[in-house]
Amino acid sequence: ESQKFYRLLQLLGEWHEHGSIIIFVHQQKDVDEMFTELLKFGYPPLALHGGQDQHDRDFTLQDFKDGVSNILIATSVAARGIDVKQVILVINFKVPDHLEDYIHRIGRTGRAGKPGFAYTLIQPDEGDRAQDMVDALRQCNQQVPEKLKRLAEEHQVQVNSGQAKKRRRWGGFGGKGFKYDNTEKSRQQK
Repeated sequence: ESQKFYRLLQLLGEWHEHGSIIIFVHQQKDVDEMFTELLKFGYPPLALHGGQDQHDRDFTLQDFKDGVSNILIATSVAARGIDVKQVILVINFKVPDHLEDYIHRIGRTGRAGKPGFAYTLIQPDEGDRAQDMVDALRQCNQQVPEKLKRLAEEHQVQVNSGQAKKRRRWGGFGGKGFKYDNTEKSRQQK
């Protein structure tokens, strides 16, 4: 995790002056921890997660749009419905659990015909996710980094030799269906 965090700091240093950045993590506690850590390094972010009531989430999004801070740390609750034109970079600090999450997260950048960029930070111990990332990049006609290909291949060798378990691949919402939050439900009912 510390390597990932230092890579995150490098990316923030490179991109901070060029536009708004969204950093996606999995859980509310991850948002809170990263918020504290980024403050220590001089990056005052905003935080957005499902533990906030709708009023607070709306207020945070408005602050982000208004440029109060150009860094937003969020869970996937923020992936759907955010339309902030100045987002130039999305960073997946954690590899998303579902292909749909990945698509919605990276879709927050490059809006309104503007260029956008996305990074997904993956470590060697996350080899079970590497093939999913390779497949997603290929589906989007994007270049697949050699390190990522090797990580996927190495994990497959471990699976074949019994040293690692085969992980269920990205495949929708795990057969349980997508659960809409109250805002999405009310929009759909209108």
